[in-house]
Amino acid sequence: MKATCPKCGRALHIWDWRQDCPSCGVNMVGYDLQARLLRDADQAEAEFARVQPYIDRAKASYVGSKPAIVRLCCSILPAAATLLPLVNVGGRRVNIVGIVSWIAGAVQGGMTFALDGTALSGSLRLMAPATAGLLLWTVLLLLARLGFIAGSCSRSGRLRLYDLDLRMLLAAGAALVVLSRLARALPAAVPTVGFCRVGWGAYIFLLLLAVVAAFDVALARIGIPVDYKTCCIRGMPADVFFAMQKQTAATTK
Repeated sequence: MKATCPKCGRALHIWDWRQDCPSCGVNMVGYDLQARLLRDADQAEAEFARVQPYIDRAKASYVGSKPAIVRLCCSILPAAATLLPLVNVGGRRVNIVGIVSWIAGAVQGGMTFALDGTALSGSLRLMAPATAGLLLWTVLLLLARLGFIAGSCSRSGRLRLYDLDLRMLLAAGAALVVLSRLARALPAAVPTVGFCRVGWGAYIFLLLLAVVAAFDVALARIGIPVDYKTCCIRGMPADVFFAMQKQTAATTK
C-alpha cells in the first residue's frame, strides 16, 4: 500500500522524501496530527476490545472455576504417569524413558533390537518400537491438548478437545494391547528374561487419560463462567462505540 498525502491524497513515490507535499505543499508530518493520533488510538483500542473476549474465555477455560483448575492439574498427570513402571521384564521395571533409550540404542546399533544378548526377530522386532511410538504420540497429543484447553468455552473448542481425547485414548489403548502381546511373547523368545508382564503404571496412565476426558465432558455439561472485562474507547464502553460507528456509517451512505 502506497503512502499518500493526508490532505490531498496524492500518492507519494520513493523520490518524494521532503516533508511538504509536492502537490498541495502542506507539511505532511504535522498536518492534522492530533486528529490522526486520535484515530490511531481509537483503532488500537478497538482492536484490543475485539481481542479481549477471546482472552477472557481463554482465562476462564484454565482457571475460571474450581473444576477448571482441577482439570488443568489432572491434564499434566498422565504425562507424569509414563515415568511409572510400564512393563516388568524379569524383575526390571521399565518406564517410557527406558523404552525410548532402548529403542535409541537399537537404532544407533544398526536397528539390532536385542535383549539380554538375544536379538529379537519377527513380530517382536516391531512390537517394541510400536509401543514406544504410540506412547510418545499420546504424550505429544496430551501436551498439545494443554494449548487447546484455551478454546474450551466455545463449541468448536470443545469439539477439538473431544477429538484429542478420543485420539489419546485410542493411541494409549493400542499401546497397551501391543505391550500386553509383547509381554506374552517375550519370555518364549528370550528365555533369560524369565517373565514379562505389563506394569501397573500402564493402567494408571490409561486411567488418567480417561479421567481427563471425563473432565472435558463434565465441564461441557456444567459450563464455565466467563468474566468479560469492559473495554472502553474514548471513555465509553466498546459496544456503545461500535454501535455509534455502525450508525454513523449507515447515515453517511
